[in-house]
Amino acid sequence: MSDLALIVHPSSNFIYLKEEFDKDNTIAQSLLEFCDLIKSPEQIYTFEITPYSLWTGAAKGVTFNDIQHIFETHAENDIPKWYYEQIKKGINTFGTLSFQLEKDKLRLVANHIDLINELVTFDEIAIKIIGRPNDSCLEFHPRHRTELKKILFRHDYFICDYVEENGEDFSIQMNPKDSNGNLLTLYDYQNDAVQSFLTNMQHAGGKGTIIMPPASGKTLVGIKLMEHLSKSTLIIVENRDSIVRWINELFDKTDLTNSNLSIFESDNSEIKPVTIATYQSISNYIHLFHSFGVVIYDDCHKLPTDENIKTSDIQAQYKIAMSSTLARSDKNGDLVFALVGPKWYEVLHRTLVRKGFQVEVTCVEIKVSLHPSIYRQYNLSSVKKQRKVAGENPEKLNVIKKLLNSLPFNRVLLISYYQDITPKLSNRLNINAIHQGVSEDDKNKLVEEFNTNQINILAANSLLTEKTLFKNVEALIGVSFQMGSEREEYLRIGKIISKDGYKSQGHLYSLVTKHSIEETDYRKRRKSLINYGFRYKIYDPTMSLGGAK
Repeated sequence: MSDLALIVHPSSNFIYLKEEFDKDNTIAQSLLEFCDLIKSPEQIYTFEITPYSLWTGAAKGVTFNDIQHIFETHAENDIPKWYYEQIKKGINTFGTLSFQLEKDKLRLVANHIDLINELVTFDEIAIKIIGRPNDSCLEFHPRHRTELKKILFRHDYFICDYVEENGEDFSIQMNPKDSNGNLLTLYDYQNDAVQSFLTNMQHAGGKGTIIMPPASGKTLVGIKLMEHLSKSTLIIVENRDSIVRWINELFDKTDLTNSNLSIFESDNSEIKPVTIATYQSISNYIHLFHSFGVVIYDDCHKLPTDENIKTSDIQAQYKIAMSSTLARSDKNGDLVFALVGPKWYEVLHRTLVRKGFQVEVTCVEIKVSLHPSIYRQYNLSSVKKQRKVAGENPEKLNVIKKLLNSLPFNRVLLISYYQDITPKLSNRLNINAIHQGVSEDDKNKLVEEFNTNQINILAANSLLTEKTLFKNVEALIGVSFQMGSEREEYLRIGKIISKDGYKSQGHLYSLVTKHSIEETDYRKRRKSLINYGFRYKIYDPTMSLGGAK
């Protein structure tokens, strides 16, 4: 067997990386500069070269010679000449198309006539053209900017968007220490994310995307970019928890004061130099947001929806999209690149584990039987009701009791998607819980008590705590699930991968009702976790739970 790390398949555009020959992940990280990571189970990574990944690579300064050198150094198979020519063509597409604004008209400018002649053959583009001032330029109404980006992206044409609004200057400074007196410094991978954006943003009109695993400090990266860019900033997030997290981080780590920060909730809300809002609250008031220098799309996987996509029309000098994953059930996550900007930085969870910033996680799926009497009810139910019956399987409580008694961990979270399960867990296990009946103040108090080790076991509803930071979680027990949501599973992983306290490993236990739709749903989640590189075990109810340790 060859000791070279790569196998390149030109016909499929897939590149396979043998992990045993890339112990420090340097080759994997190099491939991320011009490839998309498809999956990373143990032993073999799968990458794909796409037209957009080559375009983005070129925007970051990756040359054809760089790619050729990687292949010639690490590939065990010969690369045909035609494939190198295809890669060279993809690299050369960068900079061929751009958006500019001229006298209230949106101009699509190409670097050669043939490209424009190709684009006008697309009916969905042709019907939007309102002028052609010269052979290499088309004019459109500015309101069609987002739709044109989507159309062009679908046809593998990629835009450098230079339409911008400078916004007001506004400086914030990071404090030398946080409120607890700890020295405030970024980890090397966080600095890499910041520098990658600052170095490359000029190649795409000040816009770009950063992908980092859960619990890796994306908010801190965003704050550091705010400091560097020194402009008024609009931060768009998914939910109220994310708003609270940003506010806490800004007040804890910068010199920002209340007088310069606002939360936008309606047209009666005040807009200040730093304004935070959810996608939902801002979508109906886009016309109010026209003076920001920076827009940060946190949780940017939420952007490509019919309603949220309106926020991409907000003009700003700089745009930053950040997320742990762009995975979406509708497969539209990659539209973020078209709507905001290229992927300037991505770091793998496994890279952070090897550098000592995160811990390995062992995932265990425990099959739980459903009592025959309930199974008869299950079979007569609709699909929606079947999911709830499987999620509320009473036998799961017995499994939880056995786990809590047998596992050698003190710090445990119990997470349920279905809201009425959480108070039941609280009552029957005599533990604290965060659910709909708990006020915001009491929720914050429980989180603080857990994070300061005053309580060690806590039950919580996943929707209410999706973005809540829990510290030093050794094990998470998933009690019920939002169908086959890969993203929900990844965020649960995010609560246990931080290397905090004395923890050297994290454990995820998922209780799945056997012979039910929940088992089918969870199969999709499990496959996703394996593709992200997490170890996986399955335990049948006939096996001893002690082995799940």
